[in-house]
Amino acid sequence: MSKIYANTAEMAAMIGRSADWLKKRKANGTFTEGIHYFHPNGERDPFWKIEAIKEWIEQSHEPLVDEILQKMVS
Repeated sequence: MSKIYANTAEMAAMIGRSADWLKKRKANGTFTEGIHYFHPNGERDPFWKIEAIKEWIEQSHEPLVDEILQKMVS
């Protein structure tokens, strides 16, 4: 069974970015709670939904997309 969720450090490693990169985009509303990440039972470190982040990357037009996709498939 494939992994569905990742913590912040794992997700950052998967996409080749820093944890701070994810946190900054979480804080500025790029990522939406309930879609891209979840805070079950008041957990401090969110559960990042791998498929939702992958979808965001693939549909995004940010300049980083190609670089992130390359790191995910490497």
